[in-house]
Amino acid sequence: CRFPKLEECAHFHYERVQLGNLSVQLEGDERSDSQLGLASDLNTSQTNSIGPTGPSGSACPTKGGSNFWFIIRVTAGRSDPFMIKRSYENMCFLDEMLHRCVYDRRVSELENLRDVLMALTDGAGEQQRMDRSTSDEQHLEKLVGTYLARLSMIASDAMTCGPVLTWLQIDNKGRRLPVADEQTMRCINTPAVGAAYGVRRYVAQACDEISIEVGDMISVIDMPSPAESIWWRGKKSHLQKNQYEVGFFPQSCVATIGDKVPRHMPFPAPLVGSLAVSPTKPVLRKHGKLIAFFRSFILSRPSRRRLKQSGIYKERVFSCDLGEHLLNSGQDIPMVLKCCAEFIEEYGIVDGIYRLSGITSNIQKLRRAFDEERIPDLTHPDIRQDIHAVSS
Repeated sequence: CRFPKLEECAHFHYERVQLGNLSVQLEGDERSDSQLGLASDLNTSQTNSIGPTGPSGSACPTKGGSNFWFIIRVTAGRSDPFMIKRSYENMCFLDEMLHRCVYDRRVSELENLRDVLMALTDGAGEQQRMDRSTSDEQHLEKLVGTYLARLSMIASDAMTCGPVLTWLQIDNKGRRLPVADEQTMRCINTPAVGAAYGVRRYVAQACDEISIEVGDMISVIDMPSPAESIWWRGKKSHLQKNQYEVGFFPQSCVATIGDKVPRHMPFPAPLVGSLAVSPTKPVLRKHGKLIAFFRSFILSRPSRRRLKQSGIYKERVFSCDLGEHLLNSGQDIPMVLKCCAEFIEEYGIVDGIYRLSGITSNIQKLRRAFDEERIPDLTHPDIRQDIHAVSS
């Protein structure tokens, strides 16, 4: 793959960021996660899995001070306020990224959350930590609330760190990235295998499903056969909210866009000054079989790699990348260099061997032979008399 995958770019920085007024504050809400519309936590490389929610709804203690959970309200310039659920360990990760890439602690005046956690856990056994969990919860909740309030005061477009914005679940323009898990994050950037439009209304019944209205355009990223599953997976964009939804939906609620274009689909408006009075029927509807034939022909065409493996297609020796040529030929030294060097060492001890040019026709014959993966006869009289063609 010429381009790196998203998971291979764990730490990156945006060139430009337009967050607007960013506000991050701690919420104390007794509603459940599903009522709040919370997405899953960060991926496992940054945190543990989500734990249970405590009675207060904003923080939940389990074993160890690092497993307190908080509900946080994020408000960015180009998205509606939304909730995220983060643990104290997540907060420590955010603090480390902020002061590694964005702020100096002397300027930010933010507490070192990791040091606070170490101070709470040092010198106390497991039983003692469990006995004082309530006081620790109140202390950490107050600390996190103060931390987020200070972060909202100093937040600016200087926050170009990708992990920090991913932590806040927003992109570089302040738009929400409603990702449910690491797999969904990758699916947002997964190329679609087909396009579909809604033919029946469907209301999502679970957090991993998406709702569909009649006429909605869906990019299908997983299309199993009816024998395997009745559920397809796709992504739907909300132009008004500037965000994406990724999830499952019944295949009976959509129709794929293939050889036939649905009659109720809107046509693009004609260009200004165009002579067309009414939109023209697309070629897909008028010549469906012909288009299907050409599509099947193009898709069934063997790839360039397969042609190279079968020997039908051969890479050129000249004007190509040296590393790629050696990889394809399986040689350590190019055959043209080896043959010509041996020939020059035996017959080319003449004046100006690497300075004078040979006859153009002889050079082209040698190049054509090496491009066809043939070793030319360098002992031929025409070549022996024109030794400079070999050095050229």
